[in-house]
Amino acid sequence: MTTTSAPLVDAQAPADNRQMINAIIASLLGWSLDLFDLFILLYVAPVIGTLFFPSTNATLSLAAVYASFAVTLLMRPIGSAIFGHFADVHGRKGAMLVAIVGVGVSTAALLRRRIPLERNRFPRTGAGQCRAWWAAVARASVRCWRHSYS
Repeated sequence: MTTTSAPLVDAQAPADNRQMINAIIASLLGWSLDLFDLFILLYVAPVIGTLFFPSTNATLSLAAVYASFAVTLLMRPIGSAIFGHFADVHGRKGAMLVAIVGVGVSTAALLRRRIPLERNRFPRTGAGQCRAWWAAVARASVRCWRHSYS
């Protein structure tokens, strides 16, 4: 008994290879920009600690910045689960649109200083201390919101 085997035909055309290369380049660019954002946060952590996390102890302020960094890394799998389900139900185009708008709005909130800086607006005692902590919590929440879209 003899079997003949047909030659295997390459299923990918050159245009598909070009599209795959473009997708790889785009994903590497997005990943590198995201890492740049996280590394900048770590580089300026002492400054952010004094601006957003009020404390008489500088180590506590720095620890709060690092904790917000850790929370943003923990939000990524949660955001992936949420947007993965959203994409399965509503389509990938809708999920991408929601993610892009969400990242844009949360980045604008951080860049346009809609979250007040502690040292400029609040006294260090009484109700000012409470509002200063609210500003720190709001900043951490916006970062979590932003990184749940990543």
